[in-house]
Amino acid sequence: IKHFLSNKKADNYKKIVAEMISAIIKKHFEGKGIRHIFGEYCWSTVRDTKPESYKRQIKRPRFL
Repeated sequence: IKHFLSNKKADNYKKIVAEMISAIIKKHFEGKGIRHIFGEYCWSTVRDTKPESYKRQIKRPRFL
């Protein structure tokens, strides 16, 4: 991480960032069921995967 809190980093900045990320995730999913959390994880995986990385290509109908 560059330029985190200026050029002076605390010795435990990695721990601080990990705690910040954990707090954001907990706040986002607070009060939601496990199905909602799992569903969002699945859709984020699908959304972040590039179409070129799939082994099988989508067969589109050909019109003459």
